[in-house]
Amino acid sequence: MLLMAKEECSCSNCGFALFDGLNLPIKEGRADAIVSINVLQYITDESELTKVLSGVKNSLKSGGRFICVEQVTRNSKRWQRDFKTYLRLFKQHDFGKIADYPIRKGHFLWLYPIYLGLVPQMFFSTIAKMEMFLRKILWHSVWDYQDHLFVMKRRI
Repeated sequence: MLLMAKEECSCSNCGFALFDGLNLPIKEGRADAIVSINVLQYITDESELTKVLSGVKNSLKSGGRFICVEQVTRNSKRWQRDFKTYLRLFKQHDFGKIADYPIRKGHFLWLYPIYLGLVPQMFFSTIAKMEMFLRKILWHSVWDYQDHLFVMKRRI
């Protein structure tokens, strides 16, 4: 994903970094924005998550944005956090909320036969259209997850 991002990005002031998930390789107060996709959800130790969020905050300029997508759930038996937990964590680390909302609901039932190679590729487009239609009329199930977008702003 990093190689693709580098190839697609023509901005001279953008950088991409692969890191261990705990020690952010960005100098303090240098970043206008940090984007993170499905990283925080895998940091299950609260002290490590605190370290990462502190590192993100410290790397951002005053007023800098932290944009992340994480899986959230309403089911306390699943491993993902709920979106309110993320909002609480961000607030504890001096981030103000700009926006947060679900951008993709969890598993669509056709995902599994597709993943197993049981559905020919010629049906993918039709299945995708059907999924988009059904997403508009069906509620997100409590047993599943959602991909949730958070746009946060570092407070001064």
